[in-house]
Amino acid sequence: MFGRFILKRFRSYIFILFFLTALLLPSKTFGDDKQTNIIADEIVYKKVENLIIGKGSVDVRYEEIKLLGDRIEINTKTGDGIAIGNVLVEGKGSRISGKKFLFNIYTERGIMFDASGFAAPFFYFSGDMVERIAEDRLRIQQGKITSCKRDCPEDRVPWEFKSKTSNVQIEQFAKLQHPSFHILGFPILYFPYAIVPIKTKRSTGFLFPEIGSSNQDGFFLNNLFFWAINDYMDATIGLDYLRRRGTRYNFQFRYMLSEDTFGQFDGAYLKDGEFFNQSIEQNSILFDGTDGSGQKTSTGKEYYIAKLDHEQIFKHDVKGLLQIDIENQGENFSREFMNDLELRSRRDARSFLSLTKNWETRSLEFITERIEGLQEGPDDIFGRLPSLTFTISDEKIKNTPLFLKMDSSVVNFFQDKDNNKTEVFRGDFFPQISLPLTKLPWFTITPKVGFRETAYSEQRETSKEATREFFVAGTTFQGPTYYNIFNANIGDIVKVKHLIEPTVSYDYISDSDDEINDDINVFDSVDSFGPQNSATYSLTNRILAKEELGEGEFETRQILKFVISNSYSINVARDTDVPWKRAFSGITLSLDTNIFRNLEFNVDTNYNIEGDKFSTVNSVFRYSLKDLGYVDLETRFSQDALTGITDTRYYIGGVGTDYFKKWEFEYNIRYDDLDNKTDENYFRAKYKSQCWALEFNLLDRPDETQFFFLVSLVGIGEIGKGFSLSTLQRGLGSFERLGR
Repeated sequence: MFGRFILKRFRSYIFILFFLTALLLPSKTFGDDKQTNIIADEIVYKKVENLIIGKGSVDVRYEEIKLLGDRIEINTKTGDGIAIGNVLVEGKGSRISGKKFLFNIYTERGIMFDASGFAAPFFYFSGDMVERIAEDRLRIQQGKITSCKRDCPEDRVPWEFKSKTSNVQIEQFAKLQHPSFHILGFPILYFPYAIVPIKTKRSTGFLFPEIGSSNQDGFFLNNLFFWAINDYMDATIGLDYLRRRGTRYNFQFRYMLSEDTFGQFDGAYLKDGEFFNQSIEQNSILFDGTDGSGQKTSTGKEYYIAKLDHEQIFKHDVKGLLQIDIENQGENFSREFMNDLELRSRRDARSFLSLTKNWETRSLEFITERIEGLQEGPDDIFGRLPSLTFTISDEKIKNTPLFLKMDSSVVNFFQDKDNNKTEVFRGDFFPQISLPLTKLPWFTITPKVGFRETAYSEQRETSKEATREFFVAGTTFQGPTYYNIFNANIGDIVKVKHLIEPTVSYDYISDSDDEINDDINVFDSVDSFGPQNSATYSLTNRILAKEELGEGEFETRQILKFVISNSYSINVARDTDVPWKRAFSGITLSLDTNIFRNLEFNVDTNYNIEGDKFSTVNSVFRYSLKDLGYVDLETRFSQDALTGITDTRYYIGGVGTDYFKKWEFEYNIRYDDLDNKTDENYFRAKYKSQCWALEFNLLDRPDETQFFFLVSLVGIGEIGKGFSLSTLQRGLGSFERLGR
């Protein structure tokens, strides 16, 4: 019966009820309901020997697996098989080829000779012999491993490890015996033994060290161990060597117990070993790290920081937040070791616990808080121990046209400043009722009325209880809103809509007891609330653009907003002892533009009428272009409008490009024009290839210069240290770790 198949010279087909898998690839347990399809120029079945032989362009298919060869033999009883000539095993994201393949379909083991292959997503390998010893384990003899594509000559592979024997576990490690590291075919390093990560998923192990240098810390080597505790917890333990400062200990713990419960703890400690020259007046650091007599001296100062952030959603959508923030005072850890300028300049550590429940128009919040100053000297502590706040935001009163707005709170304040302790209990109740009148087209009038009562357990001087009461009234006029629509052909913008929205409001707050007002402790805006009789106007211009996204698809977005506003105090105007111009607040101008998605220009300024000068002018210009780069420029200016004395004149600039093939460049600068000095220079250059990257970073400040090198081997890890300034860098990516 089978002789007819042998005699045919044309391609033959047969379906076999046993199961074949590519043994160098991940596979599943066989089942009797599976089927293997074999296609070949000629197929022979030897029943007595339980042998099937495929000859000529043999193609074996099993589910997603494909096995090709010039000749393939399989023993249906023992499961042993052999593939010879142009052997290829492919499937499930992996591929391996060779001259000969010995395998067993039942044990799922096999050996490929003169082999080369790829295992998703980045692992390329080759060897004289590659043996599959388990579903995710390979043993490579006289082989090579890399993450570089094999699309270049053998001696021009960017990097690779060569070793006598490599035991590889996918998503774990490759254990190499007598490996050598090669770049472009040249041996660079040799190790008696090495362990190389072969993984894309988080797993326990040592991370590559971070290496760099600065004139403040000297040479530093940051060592990290990552512990993947389980699927929802991990920890990173760091032991950093700073040549001029000593040993720094780092610890990070992250957890995500559920989608509603997660958090992170970060901590670091260093006992300063910085050496000072105590034998000269300048007290400067000597190059050899001694005090001039050859004796090394240390400040011995302890730097530490610990911060816990926890978030949890309880039943009934109650949101809980916990933050514990502890740091040494004076020259603290953030100032000494953080690279982010906002962290370096922070003035206090804030710890709190809050529980918040929000409804559609209501909110209830419980919070206990402690804020501790980080400056050297006497304690500077402020706390709310605790605070309970209930607010209602413009809630319609049933069966009426009226709306209710209410702020209410009870707070126990605690303050310890310069060894003077104060504890005050305050209760505040502030309801307001408004009546929006919308009968007129394009025009809304909203009168409001309310009262505020605030009670204190004691006053600043008399220590007596006190109560303040205010009557509040006002009216807001909104509109009429004018608009016009224009046809436009600016890029993808087909139409624009210009809106003009005027608003005028009047606010009145009655007087209260001046003696009480002058004798209360001012903790927040509730305590500074006081008499008012003023009118405010604002004029808002908006331009909306209708943009074409594709065939028949459009999107409307705001491309320009310009607001001008000013207030006039009637109480101040009635005072004949002050200049009439003082009745006017500063004229506030705000311009936000985003005409093109990659271009942004914003300006906000305040013009002081009495001083006839601008008191503040701030601007931001940002432009980015795909495949080219970005440009940033920010300006900060402030002055006393009455005296003309400038307080701030600051420039922040940045430019970056990835236009050049495989290259990225960035430069950022912070310049204090008032003091005529550069506060910060940052430069980054990066070369990227398919399987590796080299990065150089330079950070220069008046009191410190740092430089870092970072070598990235795709799929393996990073050697060295990278750096970015999160407050400056916006174009090409960034990351930051606790400490340098």
